[in-house]
Amino acid sequence: MRILVLGAERSGTTWIARALGSADDATYVHEPDNADANPLAGDGKRGLGLYPVLESGERADGYARLWDHAFAGGWPTRPSVARIGAAVNRMPAVVRRLVAGAAGRVSHRSRVPEIVVVKSVHAPFAVDWLVERYRPAVVVVRRDPLNVVASLIRLGTTPAGVEERYQAFQHPSVRSKYLNPTGLEPPGPAEGMAYRLAWWIVFVDRLLTDHANREGWAVVSHDEMCASPVLEAERLCDVLDVRDRVGVLRFIAASDRPGDGFSTNRVTAEQPERWKGVLDRRQVAQVQSAVAALAPG
Repeated sequence: MRILVLGAERSGTTWIARALGSADDATYVHEPDNADANPLAGDGKRGLGLYPVLESGERADGYARLWDHAFAGGWPTRPSVARIGAAVNRMPAVVRRLVAGAAGRVSHRSRVPEIVVVKSVHAPFAVDWLVERYRPAVVVVRRDPLNVVASLIRLGTTPAGVEERYQAFQHPSVRSKYLNPTGLEPPGPAEGMAYRLAWWIVFVDRLLTDHANREGWAVVSHDEMCASPVLEAERLCDVLDVRDRVGVLRFIAASDRPGDGFSTNRVTAEQPERWKGVLDRRQVAQVQSAVAALAPG
């Protein structure tokens, strides 16, 4: 079984994907298309940008190698492998491309696990390409935009980081497929950073949720899962037909403790209103305004 977990960044995708990857005979592959997580991603996405825009069946050999390797089980999670990956990332580009080609053809496993869970926050505009090629069960994770924006600001997101995301809106396919039919126009740099960040988050959430509603994919609310973690985890396992859920529930319970940064440990009950300790009144108003601007109808 292949499971693809998608959502906007900082929406809880890692927590939910790691939980699913804790099932019996399952493995979790973390963001194969993110250069911060996979040293070979930069070469695999060469020419495609931070958020690749691909239609079903479109040729993208480097990108395909990243995802072929991911759905074959990905890299081992041992620290020694992470050190090797960091060393590869320091090599000349031509050497990295050779390594990327070999890695995409050879899995480190003699047997692919029964369940491979792969997670991405960089694939909203390539989702049709991924689904057509790999036929995964798809899970879309949603979270209150106030919490997503607060988390990104807490991690140090800058206006330059927002601008990097907005480059995807310049792609002709994004404009013709997602912006022009709805009459939407992304806000320019003169708008507040919290507003532009929220606009991006809500846009990605809406795009993925619309896909999920059309295709019958699973949709998970991070906020609801924090309120009832066991019940919502059981429900998700039922939807995906993940029969062994002892490991899933064990992971959920073990992660219910203090944590920060990129850790999946959090006091679960505190998460739905965590934004209150980060955003000021002006930022809250900007996020709410972006949500209203993108509301359907």
